[in-house]
Amino acid sequence: MLRRRVAKNAQVASATVLATFAVAVLILFLVVFKITTSVVRAQDIVQACHLSTILSSWQLQKDILVTNWEIMDSPFFLDCKTIFTEITKDSINRAEFPISFGKDATPEQKKEKLKDAVMQQMAECWYMYGQGKAKVQQAVETEEGKTTCIVCSEIIPTKEFVEDMQKNSPDVLTLDKMYAYAASNNVPPQNSKSYLDYMLENAKTRPDVLREGEMSKPGVNYVVEPTKITLDKRYSVVFAIADQTEHLFALLGRGGVIKADTGIVGCNLGGYGENPAKGDFAEAIGCNKDGTNKDGLIFGKVIDGGRHDELLSWRNLPGFNLATGGSAELKRFPMTVRLVPTDEMVKGDFCSRLY
Repeated sequence: MLRRRVAKNAQVASATVLATFAVAVLILFLVVFKITTSVVRAQDIVQACHLSTILSSWQLQKDILVTNWEIMDSPFFLDCKTIFTEITKDSINRAEFPISFGKDATPEQKKEKLKDAVMQQMAECWYMYGQGKAKVQQAVETEEGKTTCIVCSEIIPTKEFVEDMQKNSPDVLTLDKMYAYAASNNVPPQNSKSYLDYMLENAKTRPDVLREGEMSKPGVNYVVEPTKITLDKRYSVVFAIADQTEHLFALLGRGGVIKADTGIVGCNLGGYGENPAKGDFAEAIGCNKDGTNKDGLIFGKVIDGGRHDELLSWRNLPGFNLATGGSAELKRFPMTVRLVPTDEMVKGDFCSRLY
C-alpha cells in the first residue's frame, strides 16, 4: 500500500515537472518567436522601402547621363513605413525587439548604446531612401524653395526611463559629440566603414569632422557639435529633400543653388570656404538662417537634376535648354537624413510636406 502511494506521488510529481517544463518551453518559444518576428518585420520594412525607392526613382550611375522625359516616369511607388523605437529604463526596444542595457551596465555604457541606436537608425534611413544614389524627388512631391520630409523612425523615451535617469544617471539623457561618434564608430554588422563615411560615401566634397580623441589642426574649420540632444523628449529620424532651382541670370541675383555632390554634416557644406552655411543654403539643409542647429543631427548629399528638365550636354550652361525648349534651370536637391525633435517637425518649421 505504501509503495503504491509513493509511486502515485512520484507520478504526480513527475507530471508536474513535465507540465512546468512544457510551459517554460512554450513561453521561451513564444518570446523567441516574437523577437524573431519583430526583427524580420523591421527588416522587411527597411528592404521594401529601399527597393521601392530604387524602382520609383531614377538611379544615378557614375558617368551616365540620365534624361527625364515625362513618358518615362516610373510606374512604381514608395512602399515605406515608420519604425518605432521605445526606450525603457532596462532596454532599447526597436520594433518590439529588446536590446538590453545589461543588468550591471554603467551610465557610460548605457549612453554608448543609446548613441549607437541613434546612429544606426540614421544610417538605416539613409539606406531606405537610396544612400544618395537615387532621385527620390521623382517619387514624392517637391516644391521650389521648400523641403519635403519622410519619417523613417520615431525614438520614444518612456516616462519611466526619463524619471529613472533624471534621478539616478542624469548624464545618460544627454548625447554629446555625436558627429565625432559618427566619424569614429563603424556601421554594423559589416563594420567596414564609419557612420560618417557611409552617409557621405558618394559626396565629392565633405566637411571636416573631428574624430574621437583626435587633436584639431590649425586653420581647419571643423563641424560644430550640436549643443544638446536630450532624450527627455521624442525624436524623429527624417529623410528630407529640399528643392533648389538656379534660374537663368542667377548671377544677377535670381538665386543660386548648392553645388552637386556636396557632402553635408551639421550646418556645414563640403567644398565651401565659409562654414557653417547661412541663409537659404542653411535652411535647405535643415539649419536656421544664421547657420545654427542646436538640437539635432544632419548628414547628407546634394543631388543633381530635377523632374523632366535635365539639360543633356548643356546642363552646366546657363541659357537655352534644348531638352525642354525653354530657359535653362539647373536643379539641385539637397538630401539629408536628420534627427529632429518630433514636436518641432510637427509644427512645420522646416517641412512644407510631411510623409
